[in-house]
Order: sequence, then C-alpha cells, then structure tokens
Amino acid sequence: MWRRSLIWSPTIALSWLWGLGFFYAIHITFIYGLPGFLAFALPNAIGLGLFGWGVDRFGSRFTLDVDFGHLSARYSGILLAYQVMALAITLYAFAAGYLQPLLGSLAIPVMLLVGLLACAAGHVLRIQDFKALHGAMLALGVAAALSALRLMPVFEPHHVPTASGSRFYGLIMPLLVGFLLGPWLDLQQWQRALRIRQEGNSIAYAYAGGGALFFCLIGINALFAADMPINAANVLHPGIDAVVEAQTVLAATMATIGPAATPAAWLFGIWAAIAVASTLDSAYVAIRWHLVRVSTGSNNVIFAVLPKTLVQTPLWVLAAAFGIAIIAYDVNLPLTLMIAPFGSLFVGYSACLMLQTTRRVTTTHDSMLCFLLGAGSAACTTVGYYAQLVPVMVIAPLLPLLAVTQLLRQSTVATIGSPAVTSDVSSWPQTRADLSTTYATGDTIKQLSSDGLSEQPAVTWLSGRFEGKWFLYDVIPTYDDTNSVGNVYFANYVRWVGKTRELFFAKCVPDFDLKTTGFFILTRDFYHKFIRETREFEAVLVRIRVGKHNRKFVTLEHEIRGINGGLLGKGTQQLMFVDVTSHALIDVPVDMLRGFLPYVNTDPAGS
Repeated sequence: MWRRSLIWSPTIALSWLWGLGFFYAIHITFIYGLPGFLAFALPNAIGLGLFGWGVDRFGSRFTLDVDFGHLSARYSGILLAYQVMALAITLYAFAAGYLQPLLGSLAIPVMLLVGLLACAAGHVLRIQDFKALHGAMLALGVAAALSALRLMPVFEPHHVPTASGSRFYGLIMPLLVGFLLGPWLDLQQWQRALRIRQEGNSIAYAYAGGGALFFCLIGINALFAADMPINAANVLHPGIDAVVEAQTVLAATMATIGPAATPAAWLFGIWAAIAVASTLDSAYVAIRWHLVRVSTGSNNVIFAVLPKTLVQTPLWVLAAAFGIAIIAYDVNLPLTLMIAPFGSLFVGYSACLMLQTTRRVTTTHDSMLCFLLGAGSAACTTVGYYAQLVPVMVIAPLLPLLAVTQLLRQSTVATIGSPAVTSDVSSWPQTRADLSTTYATGDTIKQLSSDGLSEQPAVTWLSGRFEGKWFLYDVIPTYDDTNSVGNVYFANYVRWVGKTRELFFAKCVPDFDLKTTGFFILTRDFYHKFIRETREFEAVLVRIRVGKHNRKFVTLEHEIRGINGGLLGKGTQQLMFVDVTSHALIDVPVDMLRGFLPYVNTDPAGS
C-alpha cells in the first residue's frame, strides 16, 4: 500500500508549492539565512504530514467523504477565500519576483497567459490525472532548477546572513501556527486526501512523502538565495517595509550579471512556471469540485435562480485571485505582508475544521468569532511587524485559537472513530464477493477479511446489537426487496425500521407479553426522509434509539446507512400507550421507562 500511496507525493508537494513555498523560501533564506529557512520550511513540511496523518487516523473510514461534505458546506466561504489568497500570492510573486525584472512591462500579460493556460489544463483534467502529469512536471522542474544552480556564477564573498533582528523572532510564531494548520483549509489537499481514500491507499503515507518532498524542493530554492552575492540587495530598492524582496533580487541578478547567467535565468523561469502552473491547474479542479458539491447539496434559492454553469464554474474565484494579484503588483506589496492572513485570519477556521474532522464536535464553529479574532490578529501582526514589536507578533497568531475554546465549550465531544459512529459498518460485507466469505456455522458467524478469519455469536449478528445509545440491525437486500428498476422499493426502508424497532423492544423490555400486558404500544406518527437509494446485495445498517420522551409520548430516532457508511435516510416516530380495555391514553408505563432510559439520547446536538 505504501508504494501506491507515495505515487501521490509529487502532486501533493507541487500543490503546496505555491507562491509562499516557492518564492518566500528564497526571500526568508536570503534575509535570515538557515534559521530563517528552517523556521519557514519545517512548519510547512510537518503541517502536510500532520494533515495526512490526522485525516487518515481520525477520519471515518466509511463516511469521510460524507463528513467533509457537511463540513465543507459550513466552511465554504473561507475555503474559497483561502484558495483566492493562495492563488493571488502565487500569481503576484511570479509576476513581481521573476517576470518584472526580466520582462518589465510584459510581466502582467505573461503572468495572465501562464495562468490561463494552467486553468485550461485544469478544465480538461481530473484529480487522478495529476499523479502522472505532476510527476513529469516535477522531474522537468527539478532538472531545470539544478541546471540553473550549476550555471549560477560563484560570488565572493557569499551572502551569509544571520537570524538577527526582532522581526525574525516575531515571525517564528505566525509561521509555526499558520503553516502547521494551513493544509486543513486547502481544498486541493482535501480533494487529494479523499481521492487517496477512495483508491484504498494510505493518506498518511502519501502526505508524509509529500511533506518530505516539499522540504527538499524549497531547499533547492534556498540554495539560490545562498548563491547570491553579498551586495545583491543593491540591485533594487527596498519595498515599503524597508526590506528588499529577495526573489526579485535573484531574478534581477540573473538578468544583469553577464551572459553566463542568462541561461540560468531562463532555466529558473521554467522551474517557477511549473510551480505556478501546478498550483493553478489543481486549484481549478479543486474549486470546481467544491462548487459542484456545495451547489448540488444546498437548498439555497440562489442556486435555483442562477444558471448551474455560472454557479459551478471556478472562473469567478480565479478572476478574484487575478485581480488581487494585479493590485498587489501595482502597489508593490511586500510578500511578508501578504502571508499575514495565513498566520492570523485563517488560523481560527483551520483549527476549528481540524477539530471537527478529528473529533465529533456536535455544534458548528462560530464563523463571526473566527473572523473577528482573525482580523484582530492580522492587525496585530501587521503593527508588530512594522514596529518590530516581538511580543505583539508572538501573541497575535494565538488569538484566533480562542475560537476553538469557544467551540469546545459549547459542544459535546466524542471521538469520530467511536463505536457509535463508525464501527457499526466496519464488519459489514462490502461487495457481492464479500457475501460469499461470510457464512454461518452452528452458533457462530465466520467472517473472512484482510485481518483473517474471525468469529462472533450468530445470534448477535442476526438479531442486532447495541453500540452506545444506538441499537443496530444489519440487512442484506435481495431481489424481492427491489422494484422493477432495480432499486430497493421505498416501503422496504420503513419495513426495516419497523423490524429494527421490534427487535429493539425485545432487547429493552424482554418480559413484555401481549397475552398478559395491561397496555398496548401504538405509533402516533412516523416520519422518514429519503436521502439516497441502494440496490440488492449492498449491505445496509439500520440503527435506532430513544430521542426523547415526556409523560405521555416516546420519540424514537432512526437512521439507515449504506454500504460505505453514507446516510440513506433518517427519521423519527412517536409512540403512545393506551389501556388494553378502554384504549384510553395513559402515561408511559414504568416498565417501558425502565427499559428505554439507558438508551435515551443525551446529546443535545443529536449525534
């Protein structure tokens, strides 16, 4: 598995090699030397690895796609904003840090051309196509970068900066917090992670390889900064923060130091163009994927008014990124200032999304609180950077994390991998072929799986089981459960819920006997929402529990889940109790209360 998983590593590394990874690595290494490079590179590489490990370890094996679908709808705006800023920085850094010193006024048109060609590639490609394409692009880009390094003249004395100055120490915390959490808001990483899971590969292995490869790639760029002469900063004037943009210095130095450097400049341009293109093409695919998912699953009236093609196209998101890049180019914004949102504004959202992925948090995040704390953090970071106030810059990225404490305080938290959520499907037959490997022998069920042959009591498998508050019953639909078009007939879902309810009663109140009872149990109402359909031989799980009760009525909640853990339908039913003789409504009998109370849902959010 690990070999198949590592095939994803090149495209993971390239998709994270946007403007910050590619160009800022040059800048921070030139200004602060090896400590600066490590302060930037390590959080990025480790953050990728932790994202892959977290999703792989805590994301439900069967419902990860469904779970992220719910979460992405809640975070849709900020996920798109993150992509806009990432693309804007990439385009801006490419135009200002490479094209402008070499091409002058043609920088913006060439930047637009490269960007549009990359988007055109993304329009015709699928996420799985990037494994081969980005692998080839990576090989070409690394070859060009190493050739450019080889052609760079050797300068004496070398530029050997030290990590001195208050600004560097103030930048450490925003870089650490921002990029350790950064991948959680990147749609490109989520789309890759879900695709890796669908293929049956390891997300953790893929992202561990991607993080290590990313570190090596920006290490190549750090070598360019180390090769620049000590007086290279004299080539251009400092920016508005009084700091020279080192990536611009590199391009200008390559273009002006003599004919031997001209090939190096163009080879470095190939490497930069590949980094930009591999960000834009996969961003196009990821944004389109997200917009289709959100617009398809939303009941918002705007999606009924606007044409589907307009709602689902990534072009308006990309247009925003191009616009911001052009504005930043015109005002010559420092790259350090443009990274501020990633260590401030986005931090609270990233932390909340990570928590809701790795743990079952039943309430949604407070988006306004995340924004207010993030905006305040961005302001503090900017002031601290220009005034060189280290304590302010250190504290600023921690402010948005208060949104996580608010989320935890208002939520009941359970591990996403708890039996009540995921283990109820881990032993189901997954395909028609699996049906033949699960068979009864005597009093046991033997199940053949990748973990070997296991046994469990047949009575448990046949008559249901409890997991947490839920009572679970497994169903294998057969031909007589389907209709003329092959789907399970709608009434059978209700029938399965009814059978599960009766088995639930038998477990909760085993002494109930119709011949001697003094009351009858009647169904007052029944509601079921159909979400998806299923077919014959696709394993189904029905689960039921007591939602709430009062003096007269008991409300049961039920869910029906499909072969991959996805929700097929859910609903409620209300029970009432009447006297056997008079049929008059009575209070919930004590025996029923005693049987039901252990299985009453105590979670206010209903998970």
